[in-house]
Amino acid sequence: MDTIKLAAFADEAGEELSLQIQALKRNDLTHIEVRSVEHTNVSKLSAEQAKDIKKQLDDAGIVCRTIGSPIGKIALERAEEHRELLKQVAETAHILGAEKVRMFSYLMKMHEAEANENKVMDELNALQEIAQAEGLLLCHENEK
Repeated sequence: MDTIKLAAFADEAGEELSLQIQALKRNDLTHIEVRSVEHTNVSKLSAEQAKDIKKQLDDAGIVCRTIGSPIGKIALERAEEHRELLKQVAETAHILGAEKVRMFSYLMKMHEAEANENKVMDELNALQEIAQAEGLLLCHENEK
């Protein structure tokens, strides 16, 4: 039988990675979903910052399973910007050893959703192609 592996965002316990690691350890968690560290969103981490985070997580016995990215959390008209951002996030995911990237499906008013369904699906497919080429799995996070 497969084992369930729980992962958690830990940035709500503190911006410093040491505080995040402490919170995970207190709760007997060995996996993290990295969203932000040291007041820096994961999508803006440099390769050097990501390598430092990876070392600290490895030293603590914590595995990064998922990147908690802001991909898709913008207006649909700006979707192309996040195609490029996903490529940057993928580099960080590879450094951290993450297999998954959380993402959203664009911000719009509720009454615009149906009219934009095809455009949203086209954009999600474009993101999926990038993720697949990078060997990553996209995980959709619902937003109202």
